[in-house]
Amino acid sequence: HKEGHSFPTRRSSDLTCYHLIRDQLVLVLPRTHPAAAADQPVDLRALRHDPWLAAPAGEPSRQAVDRLLAAVGVAPPVLSEFEGMSTIVSLVARGIGIAILPRLAVAAADRRIAVRDLPHGLDLARDVYAVARTASVRRPSVAVIVTALRAAGASRARAVNLVP
Repeated sequence: HKEGHSFPTRRSSDLTCYHLIRDQLVLVLPRTHPAAAADQPVDLRALRHDPWLAAPAGEPSRQAVDRLLAAVGVAPPVLSEFEGMSTIVSLVARGIGIAILPRLAVAAADRRIAVRDLPHGLDLARDVYAVARTASVRRPSVAVIVTALRAAGASRARAVNLVP
């Protein structure tokens, strides 16, 4: 998009959606975990017996994790469930388990964790949007906020190597 302008990604009669960022899922481990070493590719099957942490069943992030693990044939014996990605990051930092989370959830995380890209071919991500009422998108205040959000999304994407 042109600087200073926010072109809609999708529009309906009631709502206009502006794509902000595509947020890849990543493997999050304690820095001391053997799979934290960046010199070896991630093998999710080798981690099947590790204690896995995830959002409660039915949550969108949990559904993505379940799909991902099923796709590679990994069925952890027990997924411990916790509300909130920051809680899961904190537990991983304390060595309680490992998790798959959106990269933005760990972008400014604890130095006690390691963030690893998932193996090639496992392109799971969430798309983050700003949504405004279509009737309001011409208001200067809405346009300024959407432009600022898109700029922040692009800046954050560059900072953590995401796709804007």
